[in-house]
Amino acid sequence: MDLKEQKIRQLQFWIFTGAFILLYMLWIWYCMRGAIEAQYGVFFRNGDDFMADLFNVMYYSRERAPYTDLTHGVYEKAYFPLSYVICYVLAAISGLKTYVEYDGELLYTGEVQSLHSMTIVIGVFFIAMLMVILAVQIYNMAGTVTWKKWLITIMIMASGIMMFTYERGNLILLALIGVLMFLAGYDSENRWLRELGYIGLAVAGALKGYPAILGLLLVYRREWKNLIRLVVYGILMAFVPFLLLKGGFSNIPIWLENLHMNSEMYIFSENPKLGYLYFISYLPDASYEDKMAVYQVCSPIITVLGLYAVISSVFQKKAWIRICTLLTYIIIYPKNSGLYCLIYLVPVILLYLNEEEKTWKDLLYLPIFVVLLTPLQFLYHEVNRTILLDNMLIMVLLFMCLAENTAALVKGIREHRKKV
Repeated sequence: MDLKEQKIRQLQFWIFTGAFILLYMLWIWYCMRGAIEAQYGVFFRNGDDFMADLFNVMYYSRERAPYTDLTHGVYEKAYFPLSYVICYVLAAISGLKTYVEYDGELLYTGEVQSLHSMTIVIGVFFIAMLMVILAVQIYNMAGTVTWKKWLITIMIMASGIMMFTYERGNLILLALIGVLMFLAGYDSENRWLRELGYIGLAVAGALKGYPAILGLLLVYRREWKNLIRLVVYGILMAFVPFLLLKGGFSNIPIWLENLHMNSEMYIFSENPKLGYLYFISYLPDASYEDKMAVYQVCSPIITVLGLYAVISSVFQKKAWIRICTLLTYIIIYPKNSGLYCLIYLVPVILLYLNEEEKTWKDLLYLPIFVVLLTPLQFLYHEVNRTILLDNMLIMVLLFMCLAENTAALVKGIREHRKKV
């Protein structure tokens, strides 16, 4: 690393740190000044639906027959089986049996209806354990200087997207652990670390599906044998858990039907969501038919954009931009991409800060990463516009990566012509 790159790296770190701390202090200040209701929007429904993503799935899984459970409709039972197997174990340990509607809210507490029930204890402990594992992984990946590692770890773990995801209790936290394992090990010289990385990505893919796109990193490196092992791990993690549920593999067609219904149900939902469908969902005065017409035009364009993202990444030399391209795309593409999916950017930010080959244009990414991490809620005319801002920034981030990939592609073509 030359002197110029070292200066840019130092400037990058201090701008990132300073801006994040400033926005965090503003968030605390607004909360203390009485704006807690608006600023508490960093949590889903201001925290009134605490960890429902976990407790719902625990309840659906309690009898090992989630795909036919009618609670909230079968369209809600669209996860891969590994999620339900994990949540069945949690439900069994905590003795979750009953489901009670109370004042419009759902309680998942067994015989004693209180927040001190074993279900709540087990659920919170499980998610807290995942958070601790993530903190250790982030610390280990956050550079080499100890105090900087601590500072980056604290900032990311206290970020708005991490707070939102914790409140949801979503198993995407476990998927992120798998993604970080893979990125830490796929290019390692240590065979066992690489193998753990493949298993980690297989678990992430078996939980959320889309992280499997990172398997393309092995394609780019032409590591075909390793890719085959990764695919085998992925298939095992995705389908063997069906055997642990009642009905075994006969659940597969039911699951696929539920998945289809889930996509149709949430395609234009107005929950905190990410991706191009956010902009279609919030079209003013548009009927369902109008939104569907816009979707039918945009969907093939987004698909082609994804193909270009994959192809153009072949020519990208910077690992963090290549990985950012792939992970950003899986955030904006799905029909039901929740705000918690922003945590897929955690490894991107770590790689971005660690990158040794720095240029001044790398600083252009700083405002995007800082705003996406901050818990500060942005209000305009007393309306929370944070989700809109997040969606605008994630789209800008994708196009910035594609622009960098295109520049690398053009450079590669020119170099090839010179050789010919």
